[in-house]
Amino acid sequence: MASGRPGLAATRRAVGIFVVLLIFGGAFVFYRLATDLPSSAGSAPTTTGSARNPSAGAGSTWVATPSLVSRQSPSSPVPQRSESTTLSPTQGQPGVTAVGVHLSAAPGADGSFDVAESVILAKPVTTLQLRVPPISEGGSTFGSMQPRAVAVQISAGGQPVVVPGGQVTGDLSLPLAAPASKVLLRYRLTGVTARTAGSTAGRALAALGPIVAGVPANMPVAISIRGRTVLNLRCPHLRLGDQACSTGSNGNLRVSSLLPWQQSVIVIQFNLPKP
Repeated sequence: MASGRPGLAATRRAVGIFVVLLIFGGAFVFYRLATDLPSSAGSAPTTTGSARNPSAGAGSTWVATPSLVSRQSPSSPVPQRSESTTLSPTQGQPGVTAVGVHLSAAPGADGSFDVAESVILAKPVTTLQLRVPPISEGGSTFGSMQPRAVAVQISAGGQPVVVPGGQVTGDLSLPLAAPASKVLLRYRLTGVTARTAGSTAGRALAALGPIVAGVPANMPVAISIRGRTVLNLRCPHLRLGDQACSTGSNGNLRVSSLLPWQQSVIVIQFNLPKP
């Protein structure tokens, strides 16, 4: 019995040392892991720099938690497009790639205007209706004038259209050989220009608009006026502060916005080109 006690004591000492080492090892592992734990139950790691919340101040940080991910509620307002983006490239250009009228004109030395007018209709028609532009809408200067389109050439759906006498002096209906939705017109517009009394030599005002008729009143019309003597464009149907409606430069001015056909008469200020 006496000889077994020293062996039992040695065994106990060995087990004790092992338990102490195990406790110290566990404490060391806990200490290393504890450095990666948040200091409180409600805290979370933060980031700065490029991970900042764009809506926060310069010195603020964004807490990288799923609860702060931006979500749009059903009641959140939807951003509205500005007026400048109403006509997107996918909608096309009126009279060229989309329904509407595109009118391009250039003044001559005699005050007439050479005009190219392209039209795209919403659906094919069998009769083309024309008019003289109601230039009296441009102001009293044009009230007594008698505009007319001469040397008129028209094609509809790629086919020529006969214009009696090659003139449009009033309301006119022309039958088409086949239904068409694309119409091209070339003509010279006369009787639309008045020299400006008391101004510099050659200064004049003119009024014009498309001659196609029988289209919806709100059909969009785009207008451009070419020529280095063209000074300004005015849209008399717009609000007073918006009537100076020209944009562009270098002999290529255009109306800055689309006009509805019913209000598509414009006034041009220009110098008569030298003969």
